[in-house]
Amino acid sequence: MLGSKIVEHLLIKNKYEVFGFDQFSAEISNPCFKECILDLTDFTKLQTAINNVKPDAIIHTAAIVNLNTCESSPELASKLHIEVSRYLAEAGARTIYISTDSVFNGKKGDYMEDDIPDPLNNYSKTKFLGEYAVKANNPNHVIIRTNIFGFNIPLKGSIAEWAIKSFENNEQITGFSDVFFNAIYTKHLAEKIEILLYSNFTGTIHIGTSNYISKYDFLKYLYEKFNLQGTGVNEGNSSEIRSNIVRPVNTTLNIDHAKALFKLPTVFEGIDELINDYFKIKES
Repeated sequence: MLGSKIVEHLLIKNKYEVFGFDQFSAEISNPCFKECILDLTDFTKLQTAINNVKPDAIIHTAAIVNLNTCESSPELASKLHIEVSRYLAEAGARTIYISTDSVFNGKKGDYMEDDIPDPLNNYSKTKFLGEYAVKANNPNHVIIRTNIFGFNIPLKGSIAEWAIKSFENNEQITGFSDVFFNAIYTKHLAEKIEILLYSNFTGTIHIGTSNYISKYDFLKYLYEKFNLQGTGVNEGNSSEIRSNIVRPVNTTLNIDHAKALFKLPTVFEGIDELINDYFKIKES
């Protein structure tokens, strides 16, 4: 979801040669875009592909975001989040690694870059160890801790996509009023990533929207932007989740360092743009 937006954003600029490493074809027709279809965890093929491309920069967005998969397949999560990150960092190109706000335990929120991570589940643990793999193997790195929202066509299972599918099917959903984040629209994050490609910044940076919001308020605003009648979003509490996987409840990120580099939107501006983009694609 993020990788496709980064490719789209960079190709619009018409000044980059972009290589997409993925298991499936992106079906993008652009002379500046080339695909490398492979499994990133096949290290022989990955190394060959990197040697062939000789990239100036690598933006590593690949992750298993399904928490259940990370718990049931810990070796796969470790291989992708940690070992692949090490291989990419060792290539020597400027490496941008997309990490997660979930490296924190969510007890206080407003996390600074130098706050001590305390990941609660295997997804966040392996993503955090991926940060170390990048740091240890390439001084020319940027680690972005973030939380994103966006959409794929066809729609998949992220928070906004799940909500949109539910709204279009006239189904009611529940949003948790005790879970807080400052997630950023993938299109907006892609713009900031391009800026970081050229900046002298190295190290870890938190990127999110300029305001915090509960997942209930996020979904309620998204529902209102669809101009639907009724009450499509019920207010709930994270204690209602029936799962053995522990999830943090307040992973809001302090973005003071990022604001020194670029202007960041509000979450409402991000939702507004997502809705506009979604309906443009649907109508085309």
